Amino acid sequence: VLYILDGQWYFLNGVAIQEGLRSDRIMPKMIVVGIDMVDRPYRSKLMDRWDSLIAFVETELISYVDDTYRTSNERVVFGWENNAFLVSELVLKDKSPFSGAIVASGADINPEQLKSLSLKKERYLYIGGSKKDIYTVDLTDKAAELLESNNVSGLRWKYELLNEEEHETLAYASLYRGLKFFYHNY
Repeated sequence: VLYILDGQWYFLNGVAIQEGLRSDRIMPKMIVVGIDMVDRPYRSKLMDRWDSLIAFVETELISYVDDTYRTSNERVVFGWENNAFLVSELVLKDKSPFSGAIVASGADINPEQLKSLSLKKERYLYIGGSKKDIYTVDLTDKAAELLESNNVSGLRWKYELLNEEEHETLAYASLYRGLKFFYHNY
């Protein structure tokens, strides 16, 4: 299952990308769930509701999807801009329900979270950035440096600079490349 935050913008792209990759036998069939974030608060306001959003996704949404459809425990989550910060935190939780995450235009990694992270199963994190993304490139570079200096056992991660992309287009390229990274051995 692919969970897409900001589904109001990226759901259809997520469906199209997975259909294209699936038809090329790069990845399996996948359910795509778009989570509309129509009332997109800025990061400071989002952080006030962070815990309740994580709880909703982990306890209500995933359970509903798993109970309603035939699924596996293979879950990938995608976030762009403000939601990239949430997704990078969510996938690096010890008991994250996600086996992979794709973030674009932002990644915020807590060094303390990395030091205490103990993964029992392999997990994937793809980070897409661009030097043209003046809003988040510094944070994204810092996140990659933290990942590089804290070798977390079981975490497979990749940071790609897609410098031909701008802030607004980075989500599409990152979603495509992130799914290819996650399904590298399909």
